[in-house]
Amino acid sequence: MGLGASNCLYHKTKRLMPADQEVVPYCRICYETNEGPRNPLMVPCGCRGSLQHIHRECLLRWVVGNPEQPPETACRLCGEPYRVPLIHRLETYPRDTELRVVLLRNPVVLILLVHYLLAAFLNAVPPQLRKMRFVAWANFAHAIVHLTYLGLFVFTARTRNAGIYMYQWLRYYSFVPGFHWVLLKVYTAHTGYLADLWLGVYWFIHMRILRTINETILH
Repeated sequence: MGLGASNCLYHKTKRLMPADQEVVPYCRICYETNEGPRNPLMVPCGCRGSLQHIHRECLLRWVVGNPEQPPETACRLCGEPYRVPLIHRLETYPRDTELRVVLLRNPVVLILLVHYLLAAFLNAVPPQLRKMRFVAWANFAHAIVHLTYLGLFVFTARTRNAGIYMYQWLRYYSFVPGFHWVLLKVYTAHTGYLADLWLGVYWFIHMRILRTINETILH
């Protein structure tokens, strides 16, 4: 039923009812009339008639129905932005199919890619450069992996709640950079791969914090 038809039905029903009897407002998503202090019936947009009321929790869950898509911050029917500040604080998740997300989530793919490109580079350089020690080239590859991962993480990782995000990092995951520093401290050509693989933990924690923030907002 379209917006115009719903409004027309609402006004026709209202005219047929006694003057002292009003239509009981209900949520247009769950159709329930009950409400409470933490979950009131709101009028968050320009819709009128039977479509104007929505429970706060129903609206938030509708807006973030598909967590892999950006939140719907405007009403599909009337086009007005929802007048609920919490909606604009919900975190969005990057698509798992994006190449940069694949590399951040699976650093082994990045490691293999860097080594493939390095091998192709070595085939094109003068023979005297190929005689450099394996340790030197391995350390160079580890450095490229770390710098590339850091750049991708800074470019991709986004948050709308910087304060909560940093609080989660400092309270629950402060050991992660420390352990990574230990791996770098004992860095060798072979054990450096452990530090490369540890990079994937940062993306895992980033996504975990975003989900925690959204769960906190929704509840």
